[in-house]
Amino acid sequence: MPKGPKDGQPSRCHSASTRQMLTGLINAGRTVRAEIAPGEVVQAKDIPRDALPRYALVRLAWAKDGTAVPLLNHYGQYVRLTEDLARSIGIDISYKTLVRLIEEGFVKAARPAPNTYLVDLASLIEHVRVTMEPGWWTPDRIKRYRRAIG
Repeated sequence: MPKGPKDGQPSRCHSASTRQMLTGLINAGRTVRAEIAPGEVVQAKDIPRDALPRYALVRLAWAKDGTAVPLLNHYGQYVRLTEDLARSIGIDISYKTLVRLIEEGFVKAARPAPNTYLVDLASLIEHVRVTMEPGWWTPDRIKRYRRAIG
């Protein structure tokens, strides 16, 4: 099992580019409180909404006048779910809690192979933002979350 991050740095199990991106997220924003799962209030880093990526993927579309127009392709930032992923970006929740949030659709992720999740970091960060609001966990949402517990 991987160890947690040291000195605010992501673990070595992430690629160099992912570690660089995660380090930026760790150092961004202020610390906020969010009820990330029913009854689980955690400290998390608030990522500023105006934090834009340095690069973007675009596709070219042809305008009526014959010129090429770049259109943004939005894929989100997917990273592999590891035991310390959430902690490495400043969210103190367990691996199991994050899997439950993914399985019930509160956080977006892809599952390209058994026991492998690719987490959309934008979705995870948005989940932290919405759960900062008191009362976000309605009885229906709590019921959905508890389904993942089994």
